[in-house]
Amino acid sequence: MAIEIYKDEIYKDTDVVGDNVYFTNGQGCDTIWFASVEDARRFIAKYGRITGQDSDLCKVCACHYSYFDKEIEKYSEFVCEDWKKEMKRKAGIKINEKKGADDV
Repeated sequence: MAIEIYKDEIYKDTDVVGDNVYFTNGQGCDTIWFASVEDARRFIAKYGRITGQDSDLCKVCACHYSYFDKEIEKYSEFVCEDWKKEMKRKAGIKINEKKGADDV
């Protein structure tokens, strides 16, 4: 995996197809992905370094639970996806609406 690190702690994963820029400490379901470093900077300027965990939706998301926890059966996966898209829209970032696009 090749990761480019920018001076403002924004990362670009050159092994990821599509949106491949992020600013969190690692990659996970709470990561918000961007098409460019400029988009990530615009988002940070508006909101700071928030992630999907700041949506407060983790407790009602299957991704938050272990596969061995019976709670996982109650919830859907990736429930913060719409929240991430809306936050990006409000920051003036164009969203790739193509079905199956990895843009959250």
